[in-house]
Amino acid sequence: MGIEALADRMVRELPKQRKADEALLALSDFLIVLGEVDYQESEGALPKAEFENVFRPFLKELSCKLGRQIEPHFDRLSGELINFWKSVVKRCQE
Repeated sequence: MGIEALADRMVRELPKQRKADEALLALSDFLIVLGEVDYQESEGALPKAEFENVFRPFLKELSCKLGRQIEPHFDRLSGELINFWKSVVKRCQE
């Protein structure tokens, strides 16, 4: 399963979760881990600059998409968690 497919699945599962806060924390952790990727070049692999030119826009687009998908569920989430989620999304978009 690819990164985007996994993220989409996590979002689809959110309404089914009794503990929506925990589900959103897991999705937040997922984005944080992706945001902290430290690509290391190796022989035969993409140069770091090329990786960054592909990966960072992908992460920005993914976080924006997830942000839009999560917004309708804000009424089930704590205000503190919503603020945390928004900060994670913002960090991914920088």
